[in-house]
Amino acid sequence: MFYYCGDEKDKEEIKRLFAQQRLQLKPYEYYKIDNISHFFIKTYNRLKTRGRGARGEDSQHVYAVLRTQSVGNKDSLQITGLTACDSTETLQNLLYSYYHIGAVRNKINHAETDAVTRNRPEEPENKESAVLSWMKESIDFFIDSYEKAMAEVETKQPHIVIISGEEVRKTANQMKYDRQKG
Repeated sequence: MFYYCGDEKDKEEIKRLFAQQRLQLKPYEYYKIDNISHFFIKTYNRLKTRGRGARGEDSQHVYAVLRTQSVGNKDSLQITGLTACDSTETLQNLLYSYYHIGAVRNKINHAETDAVTRNRPEEPENKESAVLSWMKESIDFFIDSYEKAMAEVETKQPHIVIISGEEVRKTANQMKYDRQKG
């Protein structure tokens, strides 16, 4: 529903852009870009959300908007997002629901009870119930967004070109070698 390459002729350039991302990481962070599709959807350009959005706006929503804006991007320094969804609103809702459920999971998993009561103030006396309710709402929101997106793309068969983490690693190593050489 959201991917980074749909044409073999663009593959080398996109590998180069991912390799540049890899070269910006510290060696112990290379695992972040081993799964290119996951990196593209969940992490790519996330730092650009800083200072964006309205005060108090959910940063996951800001990131979903930013990622959706990459569809049809003409900036050769950025990887253009591609989608089979008919509506960018559907894509944005899907991405937001995905980012949101991850943020909720992290807050619950890391025992941020203040975050739970801040987001579910009507149930402060029973934090466990509030946590379960909050997680269920997040899951339901994701499933609803996913089903709407699937309805838009189920008859489509976009050509998706996959780039592996190994290909990006080799490209990054070659770029590093070329810089050192000359």
